[in-house]
Amino acid sequence: MSKIRGIPLRALTLFVFVSLLAIICVGCSKKQEPGAVDRPAGQTSPQKQIEQAPVPQGDVNKTPAIVKPADVNQPAKVMPPVTERKKILLPSQPNEISPLAEKKELKLEQFASLKTSDEKVEWISDFADAHPESIIAMAEMALNDSDVEVRSAALEAIIDNEVPNAVGPVSKALKDTEEEIRQQGVEACQYIDDKKAASLLTGALNDESENVRSAVFAVVEEKDADTKAGLYKAGITSPHEDVKEATVSGLADMSSPKAVDILIEGLKDSNADVRENVSGMLSFLIGQEFENYNDAKKWWDKNRKRFDEELVEKDDE
Repeated sequence: MSKIRGIPLRALTLFVFVSLLAIICVGCSKKQEPGAVDRPAGQTSPQKQIEQAPVPQGDVNKTPAIVKPADVNQPAKVMPPVTERKKILLPSQPNEISPLAEKKELKLEQFASLKTSDEKVEWISDFADAHPESIIAMAEMALNDSDVEVRSAALEAIIDNEVPNAVGPVSKALKDTEEEIRQQGVEACQYIDDKKAASLLTGALNDESENVRSAVFAVVEEKDADTKAGLYKAGITSPHEDVKEATVSGLADMSSPKAVDILIEGLKDSNADVRENVSGMLSFLIGQEFENYNDAKKWWDKNRKRFDEELVEKDDE
């Protein structure tokens, strides 16, 4: 066998062949990675397109979400768009009827069929909301109920809705056996015409409850001067000390010649404390104190014209 410098020719040929084969294999591996697909020059691979895709803007419900896989050799997962769930109303789930729609079906005749006080109180509130124009008729009916809570609910509806001129229900309430109802009746007078309310309030000054009598003075503050004068005229001769005291205080705020006329009547009172209180108020209003009614009356008749309608002394002419 021929040799080249001592190396057999066959062995040398085999070595060269193996070396060339190795070089060819290495070149092929660099040309195409595992999983790669031949494509025209300049075209980006799907994986690169996924990585370079812009982040979608706007409604996420319309744009599929792209999730990048951990392994670059795995294809990207495309998540389905998020859709808003819509409530489906089944035939067994009818639409609810609004409370107001139910209230509009209320009628006065229904009150008589109610059994418990709780039912009546709830019905009164619902009826007042649905039929404010019929509250007076409802209250007149409910005030005949034996339960004080029901009667109170009727008056509360008048007060809360500021029902004007509910003279009928208020007159009935002022004669109620329960103090709470009578007091609510007085409070409802604030929405009654001044002239109509005057007699109701004056009558309430003689109520046996001090709370009711006190409520009268809170309401009369919102009435006109004539209504106040009429009530204070009755109050200054009241048998109740609390009424006379509140009357004197109210006349100070009234501050007019009519207030002096009424105060002077208080000097007739048999109670020395009341007379002293009246004399002190006269001193506050016109700068004069009197020991008795006759002296006060004589002085006032002579000097009345010195004061204007707000008891401000006029300048000497």
